[in-house]
Amino acid sequence: MDVRCDRAVNVLLFFAIAVIAAPPAGFGQWLHCPTADVPRKADGSPDLTAPAPRLPDRNRVTY
Repeated sequence: MDVRCDRAVNVLLFFAIAVIAAPPAGFGQWLHCPTADVPRKADGSPDLTAPAPRLPDRNRVTY
């Protein structure tokens, strides 16, 4: 095989791996999975003007 053929094989292999790996990355977005603790408006849309949730004080947590 010459250098041109090796390059073609590498490019083909790259695109084959990209096509196989792309769908799992796209499904990892979780577009239709609502988050339970997001404040909602009356119509069901997220309330982006609501105050941020308070986190527990980590200094007082005992193990």
